[in-house]
Amino acid sequence: MLWEEEVETLKNEMNELQIKLSDVKIKLDSTNHKLAESEKEVGELRVERNQREARISELGRELQKYENLQKENEVETNQARQQLTEAKQRCSELSEEVTHLKLNIHELNSKLGSLDLQYGMVEKEKINSMNQQLETLCLHIEESERKYKQTISVYRRHLLRAAKGDLHPQVMHACKEIIKLQTESTSTDDAI
Repeated sequence: MLWEEEVETLKNEMNELQIKLSDVKIKLDSTNHKLAESEKEVGELRVERNQREARISELGRELQKYENLQKENEVETNQARQQLTEAKQRCSELSEEVTHLKLNIHELNSKLGSLDLQYGMVEKEKINSMNQQLETLCLHIEESERKYKQTISVYRRHLLRAAKGDLHPQVMHACKEIIKLQTESTSTDDAI
């Protein structure tokens, strides 16, 4: 009987162990299921991270591109400013020259009045011819001054558009050609 009691006790213990084993298997399955879900979630997070890193890289390249464009626009703006300054200086010089020539014409006209008495018709015709040449020259200078003012106006518009980043493609091409010519001219001057 003692042996039977021990067998019975062992059977009970074995049943309890089987129940515990079954519970452990259920917990293990649940843990494995949770682990699989966690691994899936980690995989999804990795994919999302990789996509974000790729997007960050792409945005970095775009930012670099825009920074380069900004630098190019700054260079073009500075060159346009320099050209505008040169055009203003040339216009000022021409204005002074026109003023000087007008004074000369006035002086010549006053001298012409006194010369009429001293010289005959031949001399008067020469003076009239010279006077016409001076008037033509003044008209030419005034036309040049007008053209320079138009050029300055165009430079100003291009400068403003360049500063706003809204430069017409043909103007952009022309500016690049001017830069190229200036660079070639500078290198030729340096070689001399």
